Amino acid sequence: MAIASRSNDVSDEFPKELQILGLHKGMTYSDAKETLLNNHWDISTTEASDIVFQKDFPEVSCSSTSNTLCSTGFYKNDNSYNVTLKQDGQRLVVESIY
Repeated sequence: MAIASRSNDVSDEFPKELQILGLHKGMTYSDAKETLLNNHWDISTTEASDIVFQKDFPEVSCSSTSNTLCSTGFYKNDNSYNVTLKQDGQRLVVESIY
């Protein structure tokens, strides 16, 4: 009896409706944000965070740990997603969307 295994493809981690838009792990946040806004998604407002990553991205909040992870959110109609970001030098890249 063969056992089916789940694919390790990173695209499995992203909601299908966002995969269709081309969002993927490792994408720059600036590209992901532009794609979402161009497809009528709105930025979720959040409370003030520990650190604002850049003045260009005031919606992104980051923890103050040495292994800095950042996050933000987007919504459209009844759907909303949190976007986890990772610093890669002076830019942010998409780590996960849930």
